[in-house]
Amino acid sequence: MKKKKQIFILCILTAINITFPYILKLPECNKYDAIFSKIKYNQRLIGDFITFLQSISLRQCLTKCMWHDTCQSVNHFRGNNSCELLASSVQRNRTGNAVLVSDRGWNHFETDFNIITLGPWCTANNPCQPNERCKDVCFGTHKCVSFTTESLRDYIETASQSSDHNTGEFPAIKAFDGNNDVYSHTARSPTPHWIKATFKQRVFINYVIFVNRLPIISSPYDQRNDNMRLETILHDGGQSRVTVFGNTGILGTQKNISCMQYADEFQAFQPLEFSTDYNNIGEIWIYGRVVFTF
Repeated sequence: MKKKKQIFILCILTAINITFPYILKLPECNKYDAIFSKIKYNQRLIGDFITFLQSISLRQCLTKCMWHDTCQSVNHFRGNNSCELLASSVQRNRTGNAVLVSDRGWNHFETDFNIITLGPWCTANNPCQPNERCKDVCFGTHKCVSFTTESLRDYIETASQSSDHNTGEFPAIKAFDGNNDVYSHTARSPTPHWIKATFKQRVFINYVIFVNRLPIISSPYDQRNDNMRLETILHDGGQSRVTVFGNTGILGTQKNISCMQYADEFQAFQPLEFSTDYNNIGEIWIYGRVVFTF
């Protein structure tokens, strides 16, 4: 009789599709790091993609996200145990790039960011610099851990731009050659203007220093690189995912812009309404590190 009762209760729970949260625990301080209670069945989040993992259980997938510096949510396909780590979520869709789509067999999981006492301290309070990672320690405090960043110039395989100046003397690579005194130069058309760097392998970009053509301030050319949208591009499974992380705005001499995104390519794009006669870019310094392989 007892066994029949247990089976009956299980059938009821299955029928009404109760969602049980997945709770993962950090060994440090015996604190919970994440409760993956925000679950969307047969849906997949298309957003800021980090990496794709094969033959990995749901719990392993969630654990990878928990320990990852920038992971906010995951997509998991139970049929073949595929896992996608994402640096975006439905709740924290700051860039507007994250979109839930129907995809049978895929389920989307993310933490309940509103339960601050169960989330990492650094999620709510991050005073660290762009070249530092905020790490939780006991008793509700933190420490800023420096990680190694380097110029990613040597990891750039190719550079391209929307057009080349008719002299042929100012190719896109001059904006990534480590020399502020030379510059890239587009032709007047076509517009919109853009410039792109393709990396030899996936990288994590911490920040970008965007340098105007020098000398340029108070010259007729000082607005040519204003309002350029800065983007990272990831290529996975035949899909390209673009994430906007900053804008040059009114550039002036130069700007330091935090990124904290993974990238196969970097692109600066000037929308048509802001495109001027040319782009003249003195240098785009990209700092970060080669991606750790799981």
